[in-house]
Amino acid sequence: MPGTTHNSNQPDLVGLILAGGKSERMGCDKGMLKYHGRTQRTWLSTLLGEFCRRVFVSIRPGQIVEPAEAIEVIVDELPYLNCGPMGALLSAIEHHPGHAWLVVSCDLPFLDRSTVKCLLTERNSQCLATAFVNSETGRPEPLVTIYEAEFMRGLPSAFSAGANSMMKILHASDNVKLVRNYDARWIKSADTPEEFQQAMSSLVTASAKPPDR
Repeated sequence: MPGTTHNSNQPDLVGLILAGGKSERMGCDKGMLKYHGRTQRTWLSTLLGEFCRRVFVSIRPGQIVEPAEAIEVIVDELPYLNCGPMGALLSAIEHHPGHAWLVVSCDLPFLDRSTVKCLLTERNSQCLATAFVNSETGRPEPLVTIYEAEFMRGLPSAFSAGANSMMKILHASDNVKLVRNYDARWIKSADTPEEFQQAMSSLVTASAKPPDR
């Protein structure tokens, strides 16, 4: 049964998991890593399914999808190959126009249900997007973001005009809801084998702690 957004007065969301990167520094497909007992793209599909009417995994041509994963995919369209997250969103628009999208990257081991709930609680659908502010850069984090339908409608024109960075588009807009109070680990990516092992150690340690009384 499809999930619903945290606030029923807000437009429904479609989920998009960004898993089409080449993962060159990691040396393997980051979407296939297992932080929670299942491949990350499968685990995220289930998580976002609690909040979105439908969830897709963005992949590049040639990536393997096992039937057992039971995920829906959107393959990057030819005009948007090697265009990063923007290419993934543009491909999503071509297949499913007219929606607001909850977009998350597959390389965020600490992203969890609390992350999504925070973003949904802070969401302002009258803005173009709702995004966490990266404390290290002071700029919006484009890979854990709600992009409203109006933003998505304008993205092809921005791309045609030469835009190639989702972060720069968000940073240049004066109509983005910025979330500053959150757990910074939620947007911390794991991009190398060493960072994967560090994340796994932290997750195991956290799961071993007794619950607060």
